[in-house]
Amino acid sequence: MARTALVTGAAGFIGSHLCEELLHRGNIVIGVDNLFRGNRNNLNGFDDSAFRLHLMDLADSSSTSEIAELVEANRPDQVFHYGAINGTQYFYEQPLRVLKANIDMTTNVLDGLVQGGFSGKLIYASSSEVYGNPSEIPTPESHPVVLRPEMDRDGYALSKVVGEMKVRLTATEQDWDWLLLRIFNCYGPRMDYSEHAHVIPEFIRKANADTEFTVVGDGHQTRSFCYVTNTVWQTLQCAEVANKDAINIGNDTEVEILEVAKRIHDLAGKTFSPVHLPAWPGDRKRRCPSLKKLREWVGELRLVDLNEGLEKTYQHFIEQQLEQQQIKRVSG
Repeated sequence: MARTALVTGAAGFIGSHLCEELLHRGNIVIGVDNLFRGNRNNLNGFDDSAFRLHLMDLADSSSTSEIAELVEANRPDQVFHYGAINGTQYFYEQPLRVLKANIDMTTNVLDGLVQGGFSGKLIYASSSEVYGNPSEIPTPESHPVVLRPEMDRDGYALSKVVGEMKVRLTATEQDWDWLLLRIFNCYGPRMDYSEHAHVIPEFIRKANADTEFTVVGDGHQTRSFCYVTNTVWQTLQCAEVANKDAINIGNDTEVEILEVAKRIHDLAGKTFSPVHLPAWPGDRKRRCPSLKKLREWVGELRLVDLNEGLEKTYQHFIEQQLEQQQIKRVSG
C-alpha cells in the first residue's frame, strides 16, 4: 500500500523538492499552498494521479476546517509542515506580518490535524535562526535559544520557536510521533530570484544584471550552504528513523559570504568588484551546524560540494532567463 503525505508549502522551493522525492518513492502526496512564495511551475511534471495541490491560506482561520477535511478524506501517514513566510527582506520590511502569519499557520494546521483525527507523524520545518548569534560553532541542538525582542529580524526566529513548542506539546498531548528539523541555509534550483530572495539567488541575479554588485555588510559573515537534494534526503531519512527530537539539517562546511559571491562571479564570467552596503541590523555573524546528532540517526552523509551546487543552481537560473525571454518574444 502506498503511503500518503500531506505537505504544506508544497509549491515552494524546499516543499516542491520534498514533494517530488516523496512521489519518486511511491507516496501519494497532498500539497497545500497559497502561492504567495510558492510557484505552480515548481510542480510541473508531477504525476496527477499521485499528487493534488489544494490552494489554501493557512494564516486564515478558515484553513483549520479545510485541513481537517483533508485529513479525514486522505488519512495521511505523515504531515510535513513547511508553509511559512521567510526571506531576509521580509524579516525587516514586514516583521509583524512574518511573526503573526507563521504562528497562525502552525496553529491552524495543528488545530486542523486534531479536528481531522490525525494519528501519524508530524515533521515541522524549523530554522537555524532559532539559535540567534550562537556562542558555539558548530552549533549543536542543545544550544540555547537566544532571541532579541528589540530586533525586528528575530520575529521570524520567534515564530519558529513558538512553532516548535506548539508542535511538540500538541503532538505529545495527541500521542503523535513528531520531529523538529532545524534547517540551515538550503539552496538550489527553484529558489525565488526576486528582491526577496535568499543570498545565493540574489547574488546570481545581481551578478547577471547591468548594475553595480552590492554586498550587505563586509561579507565576512559566514554561512553553511546545503544543496536542496541533500536537505530533502536528510529530511526523509529522519522522518523514517528519528522520532521526538530536534535535529539540525544541513551541511557543516562553513564559508564566507564574500567567497560565495566570488564563485558566482566566476560562473558568470564577470569581474568581481563589490560595493559594500551597511550591514543588516542584528545579522548573524556565523552559522554552521553540528551534524553529530544527524549522523547518529541516519549514518553517513554524502554532501554536494558547494562548487557543484552553485553550478547547478546557476545553470537553472540561466535556463529560466532563456525561457522568460522566449515567452516575451512569442507574446510580443
